[in-house]
Amino acid sequence: MSIKKKIVWIFAASFALVVIFGLFTALDLRETQRDFAFLKISDSIRSQVLQLRRHEKNLFLYGDDKEMSEMSRGFETLDGLLQAAMKRRRFLDTLTELQRKVGEYKRNFYDLLESAARFRKELHELKGRRTEYAFLIPILEDTFLSNPVQILKNLRIVLGLPPDHRAVILLRRIREQQAALRKAGEEIINLSRELDRSVQARAQKTVMTSESVFLVVFPLSFVFGFLTIFLVV
Repeated sequence: MSIKKKIVWIFAASFALVVIFGLFTALDLRETQRDFAFLKISDSIRSQVLQLRRHEKNLFLYGDDKEMSEMSRGFETLDGLLQAAMKRRRFLDTLTELQRKVGEYKRNFYDLLESAARFRKELHELKGRRTEYAFLIPILEDTFLSNPVQILKNLRIVLGLPPDHRAVILLRRIREQQAALRKAGEEIINLSRELDRSVQARAQKTVMTSESVFLVVFPLSFVFGFLTIFLVV
């Protein structure tokens, strides 16, 4: 083979190696960008779930109606984040389970609000019929979400309500709904943390793969370039 052909083949091989190295680098960079974009979404999901749980606890402790509105807005935000995450076609099993649990948590929350509204209505009716305890009804109304067990005792002992009274039945239901809501809340927190950890692990793996490719390809390119110069000379 002539010297001219040797030089052409050597430079063609060098160019091909540079192109391959560039493609690997571009693909790694693109995958890293996708991983970090998904990591941002998963972190937002975890933060929104924690925010919902804070509003839930404030609602039970203080009975502030503003917390109900905050939770409704939080559900809308969380649904949007989950839909955005699902479109990226990653961690679909965890996302599907998280979406299901969020739906369960949301249903429990609105069922609880409905029961609470009906219980307040029962208290107002009791206030009209039991005027001697009219002063006690507002206190019960303000505290039944924070301590339904104690309020249930007050209804049975102080007001003398029978076990089958509608107010007593509703309060028992509220107590059960609170327990179900808390359980679903813990489950979505655990799932959101699991998702966040998985996404972080994937992003770290992608970065390590990029570093490995660079550490392997760069020395090979250097050796090949040195041999090319030697052959040309």
